[in-house]
Amino acid sequence: MIPKSSYTEKGQAALIVVLISVVVVTVVMASTVRTVSDIRSSTLTVEGARAFSAAEAGIEKALLEDPNNLLCQAGCTVADIGVAAEPAAERPDATYTVLPIPDASVDTYYSMVDTAAGDPAWMQGQTKTVWLTDQPYAANPDAAGQNYYGDVAAENTIAFDWDPNEDVEFLIFYRDIPAGDIIKIRRMYQTGAWVFDWDSFFDAGDHIVRFMRVKPITGNLTGMRVTPSDIAAFPIQGKRIESTGFTPGNVSRTIKVKKWIAELPGIFDFVLYSEGDIRKL
Repeated sequence: MIPKSSYTEKGQAALIVVLISVVVVTVVMASTVRTVSDIRSSTLTVEGARAFSAAEAGIEKALLEDPNNLLCQAGCTVADIGVAAEPAAERPDATYTVLPIPDASVDTYYSMVDTAAGDPAWMQGQTKTVWLTDQPYAANPDAAGQNYYGDVAAENTIAFDWDPNEDVEFLIFYRDIPAGDIIKIRRMYQTGAWVFDWDSFFDAGDHIVRFMRVKPITGNLTGMRVTPSDIAAFPIQGKRIESTGFTPGNVSRTIKVKKWIAELPGIFDFVLYSEGDIRKL
């Protein structure tokens, strides 16, 4: 039997100590990396939530503006969004941009329903409005200074295109100036496509169309497109808003929404009463 050397035993002990030290160091380093990662993730979560809240504040501020107010097309800044106790340098900010629907700079038409942007499908029996005045909810929609789309002189048109298998009802609300400025309503039924123009629709004289009501009789109109002949003069139907919130830590979040001009309820078409100045044709 070979006697054990004290040097061998010491070498084994040193090796065990080294292995244990490596394991301990590895565990400590892994724990440190995990802790740092958790702290960073927690910080990003908090900063992301603050940036998202700032972006929401930008959306809310834009929505508080008048539906036709497009002063922020180049971008507006909402600064120092936060609680008063926070130092100004630590508060998040937001910038938002408001663009019209349709946007004459890029659009040749607009879709009355955009499912990609979150709009629900336009189903049978649901009515939507095409506004032909730039201030549909003014206290006096016929006051001087109102802009209306289309008249006999301008010869503007509006083309509607949709599924050729679907039937659509159009209600045209207009002022008949030659008849004594009487408000009239005309009902039309079309299939597949229709081009509305003042020359063929009205007799000679001035007529001001305030708005149109569009309702699918069969199927749905989710794919309907509206193409004005003069889109630059066409009244705004709504607005697209994009808001980006960002924190001093350079964390940002972006929200995009679309807001149509407030819609008239479907029952509106059936409860029109007057003292004789509205005629249904």
